Amino acid sequence: MAEIVTLVNETPLVSTFNLFKGMGYKEHRKLKEVINSNIEAFNDLGFLPLEKTKPINSSGGRPIESYMLNEDHFVLLVILAKNTPESVQLKIRVSKEFKRLKNGSLSLDKRVTSISKKLDNVKEAGKLWSELGREINRDKKLALLESKKLLEDVQLKLDY
Repeated sequence: MAEIVTLVNETPLVSTFNLFKGMGYKEHRKLKEVINSNIEAFNDLGFLPLEKTKPINSSGGRPIESYMLNEDHFVLLVILAKNTPESVQLKIRVSKEFKRLKNGSLSLDKRVTSISKKLDNVKEAGKLWSELGREINRDKKLALLESKKLLEDVQLKLDY
């Protein structure tokens, strides 16, 4: 079964075109009328993009204009739209898809945060390693200078 909710710029969205039949409407424009008659309420829930796509399996015709609903828009549409046994099943399915995509996004966020922390730890370890390397080089130079001085002192004593 194909997914209805898709990620667009990391935001889960559902197209009204993919919903209208399952929600009991014979025409897409009838579902859009529900939204248009309550457009202020939908806009209060955030930007409501209108997407234009070419008709599928068509050699021409008008582009299909559908609203791309976020989860809040979808919940409002569920409240306003008619209910049939089929539409209730679709609404449950879409709600589950929103939840799955949100949880997936959260787990991605957690993974990114974890990797970011690991990278920070590696950078810090690299700084400490560099500092340790500088200390080792400094100690090595001091030891060389001391051994050179000692060798000079030994040579002076042997010459007497």
